[in-house]
Amino acid sequence: MKAAQTITVDRTNPDSRSIVAHKITTRAKEAAAFHRQVLIFPEGTTTNGSCLMAFKGGPFYPMEPVQPVCFKYPHNHFNPCWVYGPSQAMVLARMFTQFYNCMEVEYLPVHVPTEAEKADWKLFAGAVRDKIATALSIPLSASTLEDVRLCATAQKMNIPIQDVTVGWSDVQKSFDISFDDVQKHLVNFATLDDNSSGSVDYKEFVKGFGLTESPHLESLFEMLDTEGHGEINFKEYLYGFALLNHKAEDPQAALRVLFETFGGKSGSLSSEELSTMLRRAVPELPSETIQELFTEADCNQDGKLTVDEFIVFAKEHPEFFKTMENRFQAVVDKNAADFKEKEDAKKKAHDDAKEAKKQK
Repeated sequence: MKAAQTITVDRTNPDSRSIVAHKITTRAKEAAAFHRQVLIFPEGTTTNGSCLMAFKGGPFYPMEPVQPVCFKYPHNHFNPCWVYGPSQAMVLARMFTQFYNCMEVEYLPVHVPTEAEKADWKLFAGAVRDKIATALSIPLSASTLEDVRLCATAQKMNIPIQDVTVGWSDVQKSFDISFDDVQKHLVNFATLDDNSSGSVDYKEFVKGFGLTESPHLESLFEMLDTEGHGEINFKEYLYGFALLNHKAEDPQAALRVLFETFGGKSGSLSSEELSTMLRRAVPELPSETIQELFTEADCNQDGKLTVDEFIVFAKEHPEFFKTMENRFQAVVDKNAADFKEKEDAKKKAHDDAKEAKKQK
């Protein structure tokens, strides 16, 4: 690796992305000066070759011309492309059972970025990606390395892979949420899913979060259940909680959901409905305090709150809604920590067994 001057990526280090991007830019500028090339695999992972995944930004940040290269592995019986699932040893063993393994390499014309592409690396990456997909005669996919990593976590937890394909690039566009948070929610979703069916029904939802059944909570669950099947898949769960945790581009969207959940579908909230909502966050909140808050929020003093009045009230008293959010997040964090502890224990047991075998 030293001889090849490999630039390694530490996926556990949050600063690794910016460090690697800087190294790639520096290396690309130096290579161009000496008419050399830097080899980069833009998908950031391996696939089975049936589609082209979204490209990472590393190869395109330097805004230097790039030469797309296509790999093909013609085969009759066994596709040597490695993806999550079979071990590398198994892939090698199966390759040895074939008389020969083929690989085709096609060099495409150098792509020089246009002025528009120089201003936006995503345009640059998209143009190069289109050329490679055309040359390979395969479709484009919105999936990314993060989707593959989610699938790997899902496999460990016996969740069907198709149920965790959320489209990471779409999630990033819609919500301000990190990949680590998404993984935590995946672990929590698996914990809620008692029967490992790949979906969570209302009773599992209530039990998993330690809540008490109520019409308001059922109404919230129905909003998360966008397909109306009486259960939610991981994508519905994730989008719903990202929205409720104020991660959406529109910060008022979560407040509108709460407004409708606690009775606002009729267009207004009564004093009793606001009381029910606030006591979800602070059960011991006195009735007098709630009445004072309602009077404060009811700007036109008509005895009910419109959605606009409710949004103003929520912005002036964020502590109630933060407490409600924290109650859900505490469950998510605990389940994620428990899963990590189990995984660490498995790894330690495996390493200890390996070491003991060496010493024999």
